[in-house]
Amino acid sequence: MSRIKRQAPLSLWIGLGGALGALSRFSVDQLLHDWVLAGWLPAFSATLAVNLLGSFLIGLVAVLTAEQRRGGPSIHRAQWRAFLMTGFLGGMTTASLFSLELLWHLQAGLYLFAGGYALATILLCPTMAWLGYRLGRRWHLRHLRRTRGALPEAPE
Repeated sequence: MSRIKRQAPLSLWIGLGGALGALSRFSVDQLLHDWVLAGWLPAFSATLAVNLLGSFLIGLVAVLTAEQRRGGPSIHRAQWRAFLMTGFLGGMTTASLFSLELLWHLQAGLYLFAGGYALATILLCPTMAWLGYRLGRRWHLRHLRRTRGALPEAPE
């Protein structure tokens, strides 16, 4: 019972992050809805957009909340990491919707769209995570140089 009590606040933050992430995904869907209906964008545009953005952000957050920053583990950093990565980004991005939309396109005989969507997701999401990670490392190293003086370049 005591373990559950200690984890309850973190669980609540993850739940709040998940709710905010899901609302963000819904907002992007609503924002792009008219363009999809007008035929300017493919039906999977909102899912691809949030998955690309989420991939970039998870790379960035992974670096900015890493335990190696500022002297080791921190409960506050771990809580932010759980709120952002598990909660918000977990609620915003979605592999299950990607799979369903891909299936719908294949069932509709839209093989070119399905293939393009799958390739874009498989190639661009990891690329966005890498870009976010690189940007986070660059910010982190810049911060260290300002606060601790010149440091050697770390391999990326």
